[in-house]
Amino acid sequence: MTMDEKLFELSTKLKNAIQNDSRIVVLNLAEAEMENDNDAKILSYKMDCAVSDYNEMIRLFGLNSKETRRAQKVLYEAKKQLEELPSVRLYLVKYKDVRSLYEEINKTLFNDFNFVVCKDHSK
Repeated sequence: MTMDEKLFELSTKLKNAIQNDSRIVVLNLAEAEMENDNDAKILSYKMDCAVSDYNEMIRLFGLNSKETRRAQKVLYEAKKQLEELPSVRLYLVKYKDVRSLYEEINKTLFNDFNFVVCKDHSK
């Protein structure tokens, strides 16, 4: 078996292990629930509109204007309403679990490499 074939085999095993990890499975279920939540769709759209308005106010009036602060407050409220929905809260909790899994994998696979890269960038 060549090195490329061995690497492909190991990569496939890792991919399958990740896909079958209970944290990924639960996240996928939470995501499906959130995507089927009509309230989440509506509030997500409102938040997207608030983000767009906020960015427009920054562009037109600058970061510290009354208009921008007002748009920022609207954005904050829209995000808060969205994140208070049970389906979204569940998704965010499960997402944190998966993110921890990915950080673990990244640290295991690339820790030595990251150390060298970070060391080179500190010059």
